[in-house]
Amino acid sequence: MSEEDPTIDVELEALDEPVNEPGGRSDIPVLPLRDVVVYPHMVIPLFVGRDKSIVALDLAMNASKKILLIAQQKAD
Repeated sequence: MSEEDPTIDVELEALDEPVNEPGGRSDIPVLPLRDVVVYPHMVIPLFVGRDKSIVALDLAMNASKKILLIAQQKAD
C-alpha cells in the first residue's frame, strides 16, 4: 500500500455459500467500519489506517477474498 493513497477499492458480495463447512470451522478476517453503512453488492472505497485493519484486508485478499464487515457503535 502506498502512503499517497490509503484507500482500497473492494467489491462487496453477499455470501452465497455457508461460511462454515459442516463439522468444520472457517476463520474470516474482520474489518470494523466507522461512519459508513454497507449493503450487499455495494462497491465502496474502504479507508483503512490501523495496522490491524490492513492485516485483515491482506489476509482476505491472499486467501478466500472474504471479509466480515461490522459497524462500530462508537467511533473511538
